[in-house]
Amino acid sequence: MKFNRMDLDVELIYTRAFEEAKGIYSHESRRRGRTFDVIFDNCVQGQTAEVFLLTQGYTSNPDKYGDVINPAGEPVEVKTVKSISAVSHVITKCNENKLTPYRNYPKHVYVFHADINNDYRLYGKYMWNGWQYELNSSYNHEEPVDINTDPDYFVLNLPKNYDGDSIAKIFMYHKSKEKAWVKSNKPLKIVEGDKILATINCYDDLMLDFTVSEIMRSYRPNLWFPTYAMWKRGLMKLYDKRFAKCNNGMIKLEKELVDA
Repeated sequence: MKFNRMDLDVELIYTRAFEEAKGIYSHESRRRGRTFDVIFDNCVQGQTAEVFLLTQGYTSNPDKYGDVINPAGEPVEVKTVKSISAVSHVITKCNENKLTPYRNYPKHVYVFHADINNDYRLYGKYMWNGWQYELNSSYNHEEPVDINTDPDYFVLNLPKNYDGDSIAKIFMYHKSKEKAWVKSNKPLKIVEGDKILATINCYDDLMLDFTVSEIMRSYRPNLWFPTYAMWKRGLMKLYDKRFAKCNNGMIKLEKELVDA
């Protein structure tokens, strides 16, 4: 199952997400200190997968906290993650919920992966085996993409002896790969081992912003990213607090959606 959010009824997604977000925000225990906007964004991510399933013969679950009903009439819990590394945490939380009787948690859990371009794919279908959720062997599961060979991104590893105070200087260490990234027309993913540190829009997107492009051009021949300016313009997402402090202020860290 692969799809993009824009292929679906976006108005329906936002309507469902708004109603879900209101319910979450109204309970302090579910809100967990998050703003309504953050909750709403998380709900949009999850509702995208649910609305897609509604186009595939599934129906809405009428239960207050239910997601969808499969064509066989069985409830399905739908989870969406932005990082494959978050899947294990999601399943662990589902195991805990299933073992809590009053939750009446369904025996089926679907996990979707959403990337920076809002392209979604079904990562796996899980079924309760009596003590935990296990991957349904009858589903032709696609193995997760190795973080360093991701076809949707141009991936750069943080050097082992990196002494920069920000990820802005990454191409000072990977100068030989700069042209390849520019030509790839892919967003950039900066990683450290199996952890994502930051994602940055493709080069053409950066060049469309006057401030960002002027700064980058002024630092030739060593490509330098004005990370704060890019973050403010929605061109960059940061996932590691070590690099949040900038001359212009603090970059807010992104958090994976693991339990809306």
